[in-house]
Amino acid sequence: MADFFCADPAIRAEFDKLPPAVKESIIESGVQICTAEELKQLAKRIEENM
Repeated sequence: MADFFCADPAIRAEFDKLPPAVKESIIESGVQICTAEELKQLAKRIEENM
């Protein structure tokens, strides 16, 4: 699994709420996520493009 959320429980909590396909897209992208808000925005864009 991706390590980007390990240091921040808020990011991990948001990641855990996402649908499996969105999680997989984020992991495969290799994108750096620094905040829970960034994760929410990225997930929204991915879901809109599915």
